[in-house]
Amino acid sequence: MSFKWYIGIFIGLISIFVVQQQESLVPNQEIVLHFNNDAISTEDVQCSLSLLTNQLTDAGVVDIKTVLQPGGVYKISYHSDLSVTSIKNHLDVDAFTNFINQQSPLSDVPVPDDEVVLLMDVYDIHLHLAGSH
Repeated sequence: MSFKWYIGIFIGLISIFVVQQQESLVPNQEIVLHFNNDAISTEDVQCSLSLLTNQLTDAGVVDIKTVLQPGGVYKISYHSDLSVTSIKNHLDVDAFTNFINQQSPLSDVPVPDDEVVLLMDVYDIHLHLAGSH
């Protein structure tokens, strides 16, 4: 009888461990990027997104997903054990600014010095569970 009891506890612990592992891959933060499409080329946007993805990967972020929203807004969702503040500190915003100001060789769109070409912020994703209010 006690053998069945131990097996039941063992299966229960394994189940909890598996559920916790699956939950840890749910995106818990997102970065919202808004590019001024009149001031930056599509190639530069793609290069900027790649640069950001590399920086996030270096910070230990996993499960990165990029989605283009209406109006030229990109939402990059991911899972991170770091706080939003830590992610913000880890991102090299100057790298984006320098990249855009220098313009890649693929770009033929001039950017005025006072033009804002990128707005970026990092947020926690708050999940609403079904049935909770």
